[in-house]
Amino acid sequence: MKLKNIFNLQKLYFLFILRRILSVGILKEKIFKAFIFIATIVTITVTTVFLYNFLDDTDVSEQ
Repeated sequence: MKLKNIFNLQKLYFLFILRRILSVGILKEKIFKAFIFIATIVTITVTTVFLYNFLDDTDVSEQ
């Protein structure tokens, strides 16, 4: 499969999600979409910091 076809398929999936899934019910509200976006960013940040601290404390010596 050509790379161009893969990008076109990904674009179609993205448009499907935007038009069908994110335009139903409470997901129509821009405030709710912004809240979900901020919650996702905070979750990724907290998880990254936690994993960095957890893995930084592991004392793995090269032997």
